[in-house]
Amino acid sequence: MSRASRRTRWELAAGPGFSPADVPQVAAGFWWDPSAGVTNLGGTSFNWAERGGHTAADQVQTEVAKQPSLITNGGAKQWRFVTTVGTGGTGSRLMTAGNVTPGWTGNTYLGLWHRLQSPTANDSISGASTIFNNQLTGAGQRRVSFTHNGTTEIYSLSLSADGTALQTDTWDASVDYPNGGGADQPWHWLEWAFTAGVGVSLFVDFVTRAHTTTVINLASINNTTAPIAIGCNTNAAAVTSNNQDLGVLVYANGIPSLANRVRLANFRNPTGVLFT
Repeated sequence: MSRASRRTRWELAAGPGFSPADVPQVAAGFWWDPSAGVTNLGGTSFNWAERGGHTAADQVQTEVAKQPSLITNGGAKQWRFVTTVGTGGTGSRLMTAGNVTPGWTGNTYLGLWHRLQSPTANDSISGASTIFNNQLTGAGQRRVSFTHNGTTEIYSLSLSADGTALQTDTWDASVDYPNGGGADQPWHWLEWAFTAGVGVSLFVDFVTRAHTTTVINLASINNTTAPIAIGCNTNAAAVTSNNQDLGVLVYANGIPSLANRVRLANFRNPTGVLFT
């Protein structure tokens, strides 16, 4: 998969007016867009709406100091999450106000724009940072947890079939986020795809990433009833260890075609260099 710089966003997407909801698997799942559906940022009734109309999946944060901030790249908005808020703070956090039941147990796809950096300029990226989480730690509430561990430089995906036991795959992440911090870290289009009865694949900018550990072989994943958290863990004690920026995110019921995956990546693409 290559990128081209001398074409418009819409020529490389699905044409004028494309929406992730035009992709059937996304329409049957969930998606969030920082460029839309944001109300009362900076207030206690802040809400970031799930764009498919599932209000239970809206992201909220009533503590103003813990709300992420909006940034702009490539003509679109993204969220900036920081690991601490003031001295001794607990970091930016977004999650649903209550539990969400996804509604499906088979093939599942997650795609999102992501950028990670250390909280201190010229420092190393270390510790674990949760990118996406749809689970709690109690029995009957485990489904999906996707993290980046800066200390070991791996991506980790944990899935559960029964809500209690977990299976975890890992992939090398060492080439994606160089140590050193600062705002010049690269953006990546991260995707993982679960194929029931087969396993999970991870793609970084449409390049398949080789497994470090391969365990997941589930026939289905748990249809848990638990919060959905973006950019943090649903466990309030486990916040991200690094600053991270997140753009459009889709949590899809099924795996989109390659053509639709490209359209999703080019929608609100923060890099200005689109995939072809």
